[in-house]
Amino acid sequence: MAASMRRAAHDIETRKRTEDVLLAEGIDFGSLLLSQAVLEGLSSAGFQKPSPIQLKAIPLGRCGLDLIVQAKSGTGKTCVFVTIALDSLVLENASTQVSGNT
Repeated sequence: MAASMRRAAHDIETRKRTEDVLLAEGIDFGSLLLSQAVLEGLSSAGFQKPSPIQLKAIPLGRCGLDLIVQAKSGTGKTCVFVTIALDSLVLENASTQVSGNT
């Protein structure tokens, strides 16, 4: 599907947002150093920019920390969990392939 035809997961530009869910300018999921497969999946699902909770929690979860996350409904908490889980699977699979080739 062409990038211009993708629908955003949320209409992040038209609704007024409270201070705790404002998106930072110039930051995208690529800045979180996620695997290419996960970045492509996020883009395909319509996620354009990480919400504040995603921006804070995804790097911590990728470091292996246990997380308890609290944020407003609809701010992307489930996306945090899934992104961390899928990225770890991609990385685990890549390391298994590399170690199997040695």
